[in-house]
Amino acid sequence: MNQVEIYPVVSNVRRNSLTGDFAMFGVSQHDAPIVSSFCQSVNAENPTSKRRMFLFDSFKGLPSPKKEEISNECSDNFSDGKKIIKQEVYKKGDYCYPKEKVLKSLNKACTHFFIEGYFEES
Repeated sequence: MNQVEIYPVVSNVRRNSLTGDFAMFGVSQHDAPIVSSFCQSVNAENPTSKRRMFLFDSFKGLPSPKKEEISNECSDNFSDGKKIIKQEVYKKGDYCYPKEKVLKSLNKACTHFFIEGYFEES
């Protein structure tokens, strides 16, 4: 998520006076500060709101691919008859953003809660 992608969300929250906390599923040290700053600005506009930010992530990167996500079978779906070999699309540890780096990047004016673990665990 970048500033361009979050702008419609920010506008919708403000325009419709939506209430509630913020949640981010899958956190990076680059994206989290954007959402954190938004949380802080909304709280500054309405000091009684005290919105919080919940960050869900393993902080260990992606888990190992499941067996069904890996295939070494050949496929000849191309019109020119060429074959490709399907392989895993990611490996264990990809997209790892350590919690300490994420924490340093956040706006301190918004209260943050970290929920660590993979989706099925948290």
